[in-house]
Amino acid sequence: MLVYTFDYESRAFTGVKALGINDLDPRSPGVVLVPGNATTFEPPRCGENVWPYWINGEWVPFEGIEVIPDAALKQCADLIAYLVWCQQVLERRRCRQAQQ
Repeated sequence: MLVYTFDYESRAFTGVKALGINDLDPRSPGVVLVPGNATTFEPPRCGENVWPYWINGEWVPFEGIEVIPDAALKQCADLIAYLVWCQQVLERRRCRQAQQ
């Protein structure tokens, strides 16, 4: 069985997941447990810069919203950490120069 997953906080569509034997309800034979951040309803096909969000039990397409991939977010975080480090180095140099 396929389910369509979404982010807990933003409710944005994140992908498709196949449920298997590990997702069967041990108390109800034949019943599959769907994760809390998933639905069996397929999201609509969306064009460029349109992304489906799971809101009030249905997929709602939002235009102009882009989802930033995890790899890009990590690159941004690494760049911010580097810029903070550079700022600290410059501040130390200024302090040393002021003491001389």
